[in-house]
Amino acid sequence: MAMYEDCLVTFIDILGFGNLVKTRSANDIYQILKKLEKFTQPDDHEAKIRSMDEARLYSRAFAHIISDAIVRVRPYNTQMRNGAFVYELIDLLHAQIELINSGIFIRAGMAIGLCHTGILGEGPLFGPAMIEAYKLENEVALNPRILIHDQVLQAHRSDEQLRGEQNTLEYELKVVNQFVLMDNDGYHFIDYLNNYDEFDDLCTFIQFLQTHAELIRKGLIDYAAIPKVLSKYDWLRNY
Repeated sequence: MAMYEDCLVTFIDILGFGNLVKTRSANDIYQILKKLEKFTQPDDHEAKIRSMDEARLYSRAFAHIISDAIVRVRPYNTQMRNGAFVYELIDLLHAQIELINSGIFIRAGMAIGLCHTGILGEGPLFGPAMIEAYKLENEVALNPRILIHDQVLQAHRSDEQLRGEQNTLEYELKVVNQFVLMDNDGYHFIDYLNNYDEFDDLCTFIQFLQTHAELIRKGLIDYAAIPKVLSKYDWLRNY
């Protein structure tokens, strides 16, 4: 019988996908989507799991392709509390960095609540949290940032299932504050530029900054006559 679970749900969209469809071949689009899937798919997605007990031993994410978007769903009511929220932040930060290195900017919204994803993440995917994540991405995020709903931050403070078994709340809040930044509009987003410790070394970080800067410069030129798109590159420049 299908059942809802308490989940973190992140709806991820590619910036400028409509223009890519118009200007790139079907194979190019396919490769971009596969790259997005690869960088947002959990490392253990091929693990052989035979029961709900095994599937929910610890928190792990499932990734679903929906047209030009990826939806990550992470059930967090598990037998072992391994820090679902912090792991999701780190996974998304790394995915965002890898995609930017591949010339792809994304925007996303992370929500919390009830969602159906199946024991092995086989779907179908539906539920209130899915709708909330989509609305956050589609109506609020606007710019190339991964927004985190305030309800997620509040739940992390009040629900120990979202935290690691060995961690104090104070410790986890310190970690979250390292990865999350409040934007000028009052919304929180994943702060990928200030987390250089997540890179292999300083040279890799500097190379990333150079790639990031070049993509912004190109976008400011290419979309100078399209205010709706230009504003996204203005946001990136200011960030």
